[in-house]
Formats: sequence, structure tokens, C-alpha cells
Amino acid sequence: MFLMYINGINVSADGKLLYVSATVKGILHVYDRNIATHDIALKEKLEFHTGLDNIEIDPAGRLYIGAHPKLLTFVKHAKDPAVLSPSQILRLEARPAGGYDMEEIYLNTGEEISGSSVGAVHNNRMLIGAVFDPKMLDCRLE
Repeated sequence: MFLMYINGINVSADGKLLYVSATVKGILHVYDRNIATHDIALKEKLEFHTGLDNIEIDPAGRLYIGAHPKLLTFVKHAKDPAVLSPSQILRLEARPAGGYDMEEIYLNTGEEISGSSVGAVHNNRMLIGAVFDPKMLDCRLE
């Protein structure tokens, strides 16, 4: 197994699923994980048209993924903080019959927070962090 530009990694609460995000390819790799042996086997690859970053999981098992919808702009932002980089947070929820429902719950051109890397959720609040911005964004979820 060879993965490039892995930036986010997390494990389900029961330890049976491993989530790995590949930023440049915009792919979320989902692995079945054997708790006893720690062996993993690829379960599925989910393709997104955005640069996936860190993965957070709420108590209900929903994934929150910080993302960079314009990777080349993010690279420019890394070299010059004055260049705003769009911020995006995706929420994925497993369907009972398999697969995931995806919802974009935050998207901004970078004025509020530039270059988001994570969305951490607790109850009805989400904190969005960024790679280079010296602040967090505190959001209320409906």
C-alpha cells in the first residue's frame, strides 16, 4: 500500500475503521481494522474534488474533514499569508446500507478563516482551525 500526501488520520470509536485522507488526490481511504491483530484492509476509496486535510469524528460517528478547495491557492497562501485561501469543512455520515452521505457544512473564500485544516465538533459547536491563520473560527451548528 502506497499513499501520498497523507494529512489526516483517525479511527472510529470502536476501533474497527481507519480513515486516512490523501490531500493532493482528494481521496478518503477507509480501511477495515482488525482490533486483535491491527491488520488493515482497504474497504473503500471515496473521491472528492478538494484537498482533504484533518479528520475529526463526533460521538455519533460522523466525520468532519477540513479541506482546501483550491490547492494551488493554498500553496500561494503558504508562501504569502496575504493571499487568502478558501476554507471548507465536509461532514460524512455512514449510511446503514453502506456508503456515506456527504454534506458541505462550511465554505468561505478565506475572509473568515484562510486555509482551514480541521473542524472539531462538540454538541452544537464547531471550531475551525487553519494551517497558518493565527486564530480559530467558532461556529454554531443547527
